[in-house]
Amino acid sequence: MRLLRRLAPAAVLAAAALAAAPARAGTVISSGPFDVSISDFGNLEPDTATGSLVFRRNADGYDPIIPGTPREAYGVSANGVSGYADTFFFGVSNIAPVSAVFGASTATVVTDLVDPGSGASLLRITQDYRFAADNVLQICTTVTNVSPDAQAVLFSRNVDMDLGSVSAPNGQFYETITADGVVPPVIEASFYGFENPDPLPAFSVFPAPATGGTFGPSDLGGGMRLDLGILAPGESSEFAVFHGIGDFGQTEADLRAQMAALGVFYQISGIGPETGNVESMGLGPCAIPEPTSLALVGIGAAGLAGYARRRRAATA
Repeated sequence: MRLLRRLAPAAVLAAAALAAAPARAGTVISSGPFDVSISDFGNLEPDTATGSLVFRRNADGYDPIIPGTPREAYGVSANGVSGYADTFFFGVSNIAPVSAVFGASTATVVTDLVDPGSGASLLRITQDYRFAADNVLQICTTVTNVSPDAQAVLFSRNVDMDLGSVSAPNGQFYETITADGVVPPVIEASFYGFENPDPLPAFSVFPAPATGGTFGPSDLGGGMRLDLGILAPGESSEFAVFHGIGDFGQTEADLRAQMAALGVFYQISGIGPETGNVESMGLGPCAIPEPTSLALVGIGAAGLAGYARRRRAATA
């Protein structure tokens, strides 16, 4: 299982000069049983119309992100210049909207990382949203170097998980988090839902051991930092971030297994110990395996140790 790396067409590079489109925050896409609200900056945030959902199971209104501060964010850096879209906590820094196209069940959001000194675009972040399953959102993310220089690129994604309930003894903000041991391109994970979205500093509140582990219960969440390596001008790195929330009757193990069957090879999952509510954030490829290919998922994940070498060879 390797993340893809490819050269961007000239049209993509030329598009870096286009003016940013007006923002239209909190637009909802739906799988039917589940709704997700997406901002024009490319992170998840409450819907504009009601402010009542981020990732909601419609049958009973369960939403593990909406309580308290509805925080879901990403960050990216190029040669030490960083930016992030974190509309309900840290805010937005050095990320400029380019375009946002929403359908009933899909969306494509394009943003640029902008150098605050020169105003030039350094990276283009294209995020294609789709439902890999009714309760699993896939964000196929392509980071393209649109600058004239090679760029060392880091990426991060963070989410606050609120898996308790108002009727539980410890309330909504009470969960236990389990993180896998890191595998490339993941370089660090966190058990906390409010780590700095800037991918340059290491996680500092509740960083997870590199070997993985379980932490809690407390007011927690998940974060992961990725090292995408050196991107030459016009070059891209492609990967998918997955958010899954429990369908009725799903255990944490069930949700993890469901996401693994979709190709997810790295997960940070949580459970409300008093409610059984579950959620997971993960990393995988944009292509969803066919059922006959599922046996190969484990083989692909085992081969991730050669990820950096294969990425270099792909451009030779």
